[in-house]
Amino acid sequence: MARRNLKSNLSARVGNEFFGRLKFGWGYAFDLDDTPRLTASAPLENVADVYDLVFSFADRAKGLKAYYFKVVLDAHGKITDDLALPDLASNPGKARLVSCQVAVATAMTRGFPRDKSSVWFDFDRETKSFVWIVTDNEPVAPDTPPLAIMGNGTYRSVDVDANTGMVPRVYKRTIIV
Repeated sequence: MARRNLKSNLSARVGNEFFGRLKFGWGYAFDLDDTPRLTASAPLENVADVYDLVFSFADRAKGLKAYYFKVVLDAHGKITDDLALPDLASNPGKARLVSCQVAVATAMTRGFPRDKSSVWFDFDRETKSFVWIVTDNEPVAPDTPPLAIMGNGTYRSVDVDANTGMVPRVYKRTIIV
């Protein structure tokens, strides 16, 4: 039942098409009430109280080797924690990504150097979209000088919406020790 409910709940969130792209990575079953230990041959039903699973997807043609996200389920397979994914069932177009190269080119128009930048892919909970995060690896002066004393450097970053190629924000981030 838990496995069937996971599939039903997850595909309701991401849509059947995108669900087919997901790969199960790893996971843990937690028994919170000291019932007998979970074994490999034990059925998933009524044994664990919480499941903590990791799934991934990739789009190598767009430069995405893998994006991992966590799914937390109760004993019945109901998703209990917010997913680091857009609501792809309601808006399947958000699964169509602009390439990493487009994100870097967009960042370059904002003054980010091609050869001294790093790129990450993530989910922005604020905009509820996937983003390419391009960071200039050259330190810059922080906006708040006292942070420079405690930090390991301040770096400029730009978020590029991975679906539209638009820039929702440009910002500085100080790495604190």
